[in-house]
Amino acid sequence: MEKDRFFIPGTRALVLGLGLNCTIGYGTVFYSFSLMSLQIEDVFGWSSEFIYGIYSLGVLLSGLIAPVIGRYLDRYGVRYLMSTGSIIVAISFFGLAIMSNQWEYILWLLLMEVFSILVVYESAFVALTHAARTQARLPITQITLMAGFASTIFWPLISWLLSIVDWRTVYIILALLHIVVCFPVHFGVLKILKLPSNDQKNTANKAKKTGTIGHPWRIEGMLSVAFGCVAFCIAGLQIHIFGIMSSLGVTEQLAVLAGVLIGPFQVVSRVADMLLGQRINPIYLAILSVASMLLGVLFLLASVITSYTVLLFAAAFGLGQGMTYIVRGAVPLFIFGEYNYGTITGRINGVRMMMTAIAPISLAVAIEWLGPAQSLIGLVFGLLFSHVLLFSIKRSV
Repeated sequence: MEKDRFFIPGTRALVLGLGLNCTIGYGTVFYSFSLMSLQIEDVFGWSSEFIYGIYSLGVLLSGLIAPVIGRYLDRYGVRYLMSTGSIIVAISFFGLAIMSNQWEYILWLLLMEVFSILVVYESAFVALTHAARTQARLPITQITLMAGFASTIFWPLISWLLSIVDWRTVYIILALLHIVVCFPVHFGVLKILKLPSNDQKNTANKAKKTGTIGHPWRIEGMLSVAFGCVAFCIAGLQIHIFGIMSSLGVTEQLAVLAGVLIGPFQVVSRVADMLLGQRINPIYLAILSVASMLLGVLFLLASVITSYTVLLFAAAFGLGQGMTYIVRGAVPLFIFGEYNYGTITGRINGVRMMMTAIAPISLAVAIEWLGPAQSLIGLVFGLLFSHVLLFSIKRSV
């Protein structure tokens, strides 16, 4: 049999299936929100503060439940949990399609946000680690490469759908994607996975007892804070970047161009990692990712804002952001191994998602009271702190 040049043996179906499902997961749950929230605001007359406030609350609750989900993924496997996630997300979209008041909106949106963790990277990385063990870094990179096109596909798709049908029908279509596409893939493709054997558990426990991993709780804590700082920066800038650029004197056309270019540069970084990444220590990749985003923010703080500095921001920040998705799956695997991977990443993701939830409102307050430049300086210090933590982790493992 000819050796597969592109996939770790036995992962082809998993990578293609989970890559497709994560693309749909991010496209429907996250990238649809900015477009659909405008429709809801116009129809019901609800304030954007209420709509985005419930969304942020959902992300916060998802962060709180992430450690429990991670532990269950390790204990019971990914097949039934991810399949259930597809059903819950679909039911939530159906609920949003027929809602008529704020309480129904709160119920269905929170339900979807809380359990969306079962249809995106957080659970998919666990599935790939259960399948490929210590070789899971390449499959992780491959599905992030595929799902990196979620915004490219779903923003224009949803805009087109809204031009031919009403918003309730769009929600029904999004629900059907999870029932017709995601659920069969989760239930069918994931059946081949097996949980770690007793021999692997004993090996992992022996490694901990003999000190192969020094101070695992301290390292996990530092990694959680480092990832949380990075997530705060990304989430805050995603919401406020156009307002910040406008305050700094950047034209609307140039700001939009910079925003559009961040996506392709994310894809470039993932392609580079797929081709060359196996030669690079994942912790060094994390350090490089933070350094690239830090450089991007510094370009925005340049004393003279020009089209070149804005485009350099987009390139540097996009490259760094693209690597973060790989890093948050590959670094815990490199440090702690495949056993209890879901439990450990669940705790780390809990911190990261809570930082993601508080970032938009926190940065909005900072911009209001301190100004955009000072707020960017605050992000610089957050990224520098993450950088220091990652260097400390590298010295400890």
